[in-house]
Amino acid sequence: MQLLECIVSKAGLFNNINLKFDKGLTVIYGRNESGKTLIAKAIIDTLWGEFSGNYSLNGNTWDNMYSEVSFNNSFGRYKFIKKNKDLFLINFTNTDEDAFGKEKEILKRDTDKSINSDNDGTWFVKLFESTNDRETARLFDKVDIQTFMEVSYLADPINITNNGKPGCSNVQKFILNDNSGFYTLYENITDTFNSNGTTGNANNSIINEILKKEIEIQKINKKLQIYDIQNLKSDRINKEKTRLIKESKKLYNELYKIRSDKSRLLNVQNYLKNLSDIDAAKEEKKNEKQIEQQKTDSIIKLEEYIKDHYPQFHNFEEKNIKNLKKIQETYREVRDVHEEIENFYLLRSDKKNKFKNIIFIINISSICILSAFMGISSLAFPIQFLNVYKIHCVIGLLSLSISSSLLFLIYYILTSRSNDLKRIMRKKSDVEKKLEETLHKNNITLNEYKLEAIYEYLVKYFEEYGEYSISQTELLNMKESLKGNDYIKTIDGEIDKLNNDKTILKNEIDKELKLLDESISFEIDIVKINKLLQSKNHKIRNLKESINNNNKIISQIEKEICISDEQANEIKAFNEEKANIQNSLSVLNNYKISIIYLVDLLKEAIANREEKQIIELVKDAGRNFHFLTDHQYNDSVTDEIIKKAIRGENLINELNPSILHMLLLSIKFAATNAFDDLEFNLPLIIDEPFQQMDDQRISRFKKLLDDISLKRQVIIFTRSSKYKDWGSYIEL
Repeated sequence: MQLLECIVSKAGLFNNINLKFDKGLTVIYGRNESGKTLIAKAIIDTLWGEFSGNYSLNGNTWDNMYSEVSFNNSFGRYKFIKKNKDLFLINFTNTDEDAFGKEKEILKRDTDKSINSDNDGTWFVKLFESTNDRETARLFDKVDIQTFMEVSYLADPINITNNGKPGCSNVQKFILNDNSGFYTLYENITDTFNSNGTTGNANNSIINEILKKEIEIQKINKKLQIYDIQNLKSDRINKEKTRLIKESKKLYNELYKIRSDKSRLLNVQNYLKNLSDIDAAKEEKKNEKQIEQQKTDSIIKLEEYIKDHYPQFHNFEEKNIKNLKKIQETYREVRDVHEEIENFYLLRSDKKNKFKNIIFIINISSICILSAFMGISSLAFPIQFLNVYKIHCVIGLLSLSISSSLLFLIYYILTSRSNDLKRIMRKKSDVEKKLEETLHKNNITLNEYKLEAIYEYLVKYFEEYGEYSISQTELLNMKESLKGNDYIKTIDGEIDKLNNDKTILKNEIDKELKLLDESISFEIDIVKINKLLQSKNHKIRNLKESINNNNKIISQIEKEICISDEQANEIKAFNEEKANIQNSLSVLNNYKISIIYLVDLLKEAIANREEKQIIELVKDAGRNFHFLTDHQYNDSVTDEIIKKAIRGENLINELNPSILHMLLLSIKFAATNAFDDLEFNLPLIIDEPFQQMDDQRISRFKKLLDDISLKRQVIIFTRSSKYKDWGSYIEL
């Protein structure tokens, strides 16, 4: 296999990069972030991703990406085309002179389903059957993407992952699949037969034939056994019949006993259920009794509370209750009398003020008139006349003032000793006396009969009486809810009856259990009884089945007492057929034994050959590594370390990335020798090998590379332009 050309595009990164590879060494130069690793893995995914159902590029890398990879072999040229995740096709160009240059499509997939979903696993045969190219078919049959990544691809030292290290199983599969077909034969046989000789494939004709023959012999043996039973003599048949009848009778007796035990267990089951009901009823009665006791305790507490907080109402009788209304009515009369007195005094005060105002106005008016008159008279009349006149006026005005004052005094005296006031005061005295008598009837004593004191006392008294009435009502309701001592006695009687019923049921349970065969303690529950019932039902089914079988045999014995000549001929024919089948079965078993022996030999030979190949690979890889590192790591990189690397074990904790990278490079170089025994060759793709190499190691690497590139195609991706003269040079 020689890679010829690669065309790759990635939106936003590069467009239609065309790489043409040399058959020896090709150096591809590109700056950092130019997509070198992406192109290398795109080549691998285009060639192997679809067939393996696995890809080296992760995520959505293939979105908006196009890759076209061409390679040839001795038979022709193939072009693998992958566009995004949707399209994959393979075109082929024949090297025959008549068909040269005529490219044809031999495979196409335009859905999101991988080609590897073919159930029979022969896609490579179907793919190349039109070209009859066994070499390419064998290549894609023996090498999947994981094998190619482990044998023919090496990541840069910084990004070494498990995908960049060859695993033991893939190395074994790769180095053992040589032209001899020895390992292929071993795989085919082990796929068909297991190590113990049993079939590994349901369609294996040999094993199926052996099983078929064995089944046929079993059928013949059953038929011969029936004939042997039919061929018994009459006395032996009768003895067998008698034995079966006795056995059936014994089974019937046992069945009867087990059914009796089952009946007893069912009775116990019902008794246990009744016991549970009795316990529930007892608990309910106890709860009712407890509720009644709680009510009685609450009544006692409430009576004590009323007695402590309302002692004034302790001997309260019906007449006291009637007096409460009289107290309210009398209080209203007292209140009305006080209001009447207040109104009287207010009215009198109002009249007095009015009269005073009138007297005041009269006096002021008199003075004003006298002053005005005196002033006018002094101007209009003679002095003598004026003096006499003034004296008379003064005397008249003074008389008017004095007479008005005397009238006010008389009115005040008359109103202050009014009969209405006396009447009101008598009414007040009568009402207060009436209130005192009414209060005295209810054992209420007041020190003073002021309206405010009476009001405050009566409000407090009636509030307490209201609370007392509420408590009395609550007490009455609680007493009415009590069912009484007779009810308690009835509950106690019912509980005693339930206890008696429970004792009777326990005695019945004990009686039933003693009649059973099993030794059962009295501490049982419904779960144990159910398990015993299941056991009894199982025994009953088995006994019925045994009885039915015996009856069938007895019926058959009665029908077939002797055997006819025709049956004798049938027995002879069955024996001959059995002998023939046994001979065929013996041949098949011998063949089976031979296959097992051959598998063991092949297994041992494969193991020896694999060990030899691994030793040879370790030797070549060690030679390459120590040459490349100038024997600086002879002590740390031993043959055992190289074996671990070949088996894919994680050495990142034992070797730094630089040493591990050179070791993996040496292993891949050493694997080149395995191509000599194969019908195909794989290219070697190396990503940035110069990162952690000094000039001396690069020089040694170049010497190894010159030798390897003569045997297999090598493609190097690097960010350094110093190596353009190593081989065919391409710049991205």
